[in-house]
Amino acid sequence: MRYLNLFITLIKISFSRILIYRGNFASHATSSVGWGIFSVISIMLLTSKTPVVFGWSRNELILLTVLMNVIFGVYRSFIDANFWRFSQIIHYGDLDIVLLKPVDSQFQMSLWIFDLSSLLRFLFASIFAVYLIIIFHIPVSFVSILFFFILSTASIILLYSITFILLTLTIWFTRLSNLIDLINTVTNASRYPKEMFEHLTTFVFFILLPIVIIISTPVKALFQKGSLSDSILLLAFAFVFFSISRVFWKFALRFYASASG
Repeated sequence: MRYLNLFITLIKISFSRILIYRGNFASHATSSVGWGIFSVISIMLLTSKTPVVFGWSRNELILLTVLMNVIFGVYRSFIDANFWRFSQIIHYGDLDIVLLKPVDSQFQMSLWIFDLSSLLRFLFASIFAVYLIIIFHIPVSFVSILFFFILSTASIILLYSITFILLTLTIWFTRLSNLIDLINTVTNASRYPKEMFEHLTTFVFFILLPIVIIISTPVKALFQKGSLSDSILLLAFAFVFFSISRVFWKFALRFYASASG
């Protein structure tokens, strides 16, 4: 309850910033929504002459991309903004201040600031997804929608955990300021169906597996085409990687060289 109240307070502070820096909010919101629109137009153009790709129909691929924007809209609103300042906090010794506060340090590094402009991306993508489900006549049920929300939550946790684990490496390599760019480039693979990667070598496929199931698994559940094994795998990955992120962060802090010496 304590952390929930803190989370709500931080959201209120973010809304206050929006009222102060309206121009900045409008700029970020336009950029976020623009990228979402671009991703949908791209997949529409790529599949314009291809009715089926790796077992996914054109309509399903378009909806996959739209729902990717729904999930990423939430992720970028509440988590991603913190990761852009991760290496800076460590490099300039600001982690000292984080560790002195009576609040869990991983919470502060993950959920301290928000980019609420991305909520517009989430909102527009959600409305567009409902519209596409109706015009594409894709059968959904209350149960499939429920599973979609559960698995989407697991996907966000998994994406967060993978990113946090990799960014924790900046405890040792403080100048890896562009690591988040590399991570975001790799995690963009999640926008494509898992089946697209099954033709890679076994080693590469298993390396990418936690990433490529992030979006496709919840979407398959919504389409009522998901497999139990994929759903269990996603939930298991989310739990395991989150646990690793907690343990690895606490381990890494032992090697943190405080700015005060």
